[in-house]
Amino acid sequence: MKSFLGQIKNKKSILIMLTVIYMSSLFIYAIILVPRPYYIQSTDIENNYYYDARLIYNGLPTRTVTHPATPLFYIYSKVFNFTGDNISSTQKFLRIIYFSQTILNILALIIFIRFLPEEQNPLVKFFMLAIIAASPSFLTYQDYIGADATMIIFSVPILLAVWALINKETKSARLLILIGIYLGFLFAVKFSFVLLIVPVYISLLISSYLWQDWRALKTLLILPIISVFSFLIFISRVVYRLPAIINQTILHDMTDGNGVAWVFGRLLANVEYLMLNRPIFSLTILFVLFSFLSLLTSYFYNLLRGKIYFSDEDRSIIPQSILGIFGIIILIYTLAVLGDVPGNSARGEELGVTLRNMALALILFPFMVLAAIQLAKRIGLNLSKNIYLALFALSLLLVSESVIKHVSYRNHLIKFSSERIKKTEEKLLEFIPKGAKFAIWGSGSYAFGPAMFHYWGNHRYGWNSFDEELRKIFDPVGFFQYRVAGQLVGQNRLDTINRNYALPPILQRYPILAKIYLSWRRKFPPPKETDNILTGEGFGENPKIVMFPEVERELPHKDDEKLIELLEYRLGYKFTKRIENIEGRDWTIFISED
Repeated sequence: MKSFLGQIKNKKSILIMLTVIYMSSLFIYAIILVPRPYYIQSTDIENNYYYDARLIYNGLPTRTVTHPATPLFYIYSKVFNFTGDNISSTQKFLRIIYFSQTILNILALIIFIRFLPEEQNPLVKFFMLAIIAASPSFLTYQDYIGADATMIIFSVPILLAVWALINKETKSARLLILIGIYLGFLFAVKFSFVLLIVPVYISLLISSYLWQDWRALKTLLILPIISVFSFLIFISRVVYRLPAIINQTILHDMTDGNGVAWVFGRLLANVEYLMLNRPIFSLTILFVLFSFLSLLTSYFYNLLRGKIYFSDEDRSIIPQSILGIFGIIILIYTLAVLGDVPGNSARGEELGVTLRNMALALILFPFMVLAAIQLAKRIGLNLSKNIYLALFALSLLLVSESVIKHVSYRNHLIKFSSERIKKTEEKLLEFIPKGAKFAIWGSGSYAFGPAMFHYWGNHRYGWNSFDEELRKIFDPVGFFQYRVAGQLVGQNRLDTINRNYALPPILQRYPILAKIYLSWRRKFPPPKETDNILTGEGFGENPKIVMFPEVERELPHKDDEKLIELLEYRLGYKFTKRIENIEGRDWTIFISED
């Protein structure tokens, strides 16, 4: 007992204990008290990771490069060794990963706590932890799998390593090479990690220059090459899709060509929404941001005016501050390119999903706090006891606001969606003759949740590799592959899609690039894509009813006659169209007259 009390007196032990309690409470709430059925989601991320992992587990080729997340697909595929890949074990598979993520998040936060200087006030440490713990995305992805759920797990170690290196006069070349390999791994996990990779690299460059560590500087100059090779190794399974990767990371226009004024307007709209809906979170971010900028301005003013003289301490402070500056730049950038935050929220998307790319900026904010404290000390400022207490109070309010908002949204999502799915199924079944087969299109679980989760994952990410299995399990529910049908209708074709697509505009402008691209495509042709308009078309009796919610419409209404013609040609029945409002959603239903 005395030993235990002695440990509690250690302030780091208290923070570690609070972290374990907080993370454990989130896990118990999400997995035991209010479990989320896997088919009820704010985003289709789990369909993606489940089916890519399943392809690897079954020794089948993959082609997803959206994140690209290839290392995670391999890691997750190993979980099937414990659960099997039966459809009935889907929830078990996901929960094992949720539990693993919770443990790894706890370890990452404990490492962060132990790294913090002993002399640092514990209330400041608590404030830095609160910024991480209250991040909307951090809370949302506690019970989702995917790259967005690993932000803290993968970011904290590299930031701590870089922070420690910044303070060293000489840097180990071996450690720098390992960092280069790790940065390639991060980019392979998710392209968005480039927002962390760039500030890490630049801060190390500046630190090496200021310390006049020329050996480290030479190593850093080849670090991008090491990282690129590391990235290619980690995505070797899909490296044949390099043109698609380049298109996503280099050629893709995140601003949609709407100009600076439009982007600035969207930035202001998103900031306004956050200020109104997450006031404490927004004010906390602004407080840290303006405190850091004020101290940084004062620091350089004193340095340039000769009130303080450049010393070894400044060789660390300047690159540390670079991380903080990039935190602000990334925050502004991500807020500008997040999309329509008010609109997405109005459509029911959880804020943590919308702000997922902003998470990388927020991970830099605790380090911004550390840098601000270093700047304050350097110019002779000391924080008063009242400021420490204010930071503690702000931390409690911040965590409370975020947890309450998260729990409220999540509880509503589960309860409302469960009831809506059940009632929608009952209404839809009224249009279906007893024993008749039917097919639904949708990327979300509007009805028949487990079936739609697996059908969509199999079609969009599993490349229809499990058609026969799913048709047997979920019969009479089938899946209408509307996008395939839409391509056929758009090309006025009934049997096969013409896939001689036009080259991207940039390749049309530069013939040399086009030649390289076409040569690559001939050497690595894409896997055969389906021309089936139904999952497992031809496996048995075709459905007599095809339906989809209007929110998932792929073709304009004027093309519905052509779509009916395609359905009649492919399925062998005469169809009529009707639109029904079911549980607040309009559904288009094509019903066989036979």
